[in-house]
Amino acid sequence: MIEDSDDDFEVTELALRKVAKFSNPIHRCVTGKEALGYLQLDGGTLDGASNHSETPILILLDLNIPGLDGRKLLQRIRGSSVYTNTPVVVLTTSDNEKDIAYCYDNGATTYIIKPVDLDLFFNAFHRLRSYVETNESQPKSNHI
Repeated sequence: MIEDSDDDFEVTELALRKVAKFSNPIHRCVTGKEALGYLQLDGGTLDGASNHSETPILILLDLNIPGLDGRKLLQRIRGSSVYTNTPVVVLTTSDNEKDIAYCYDNGATTYIIKPVDLDLFFNAFHRLRSYVETNESQPKSNHI
């Protein structure tokens, strides 16, 4: 999960655990640069991340993160053959149609606008779980 807001991370983690029933480990990156390192898209590895050997089953990406923003990070993720089949879910507050179109044009699997209503937010994660369970083309792994 690439998310800079502590509050948004906590709510999203709660939604993943309680609503979507994910029991997978969740790794959080706060900046685009940190995410590049963790995903090993920077030519090196992030301290402590070099031990992960499995491709994440899902990448949750906020667009508005410090440094390299989510739009550019999405391009880098989709430019890597390693993440061709990994769903990338853009999870952001932006409802700008240009952002939505940009993300889909650059390979986002889906685009979820962070709703103010917690029930709507949790419902989105219930649907996300259904998607992950039924997507047969995904590589099998244990990381989110």
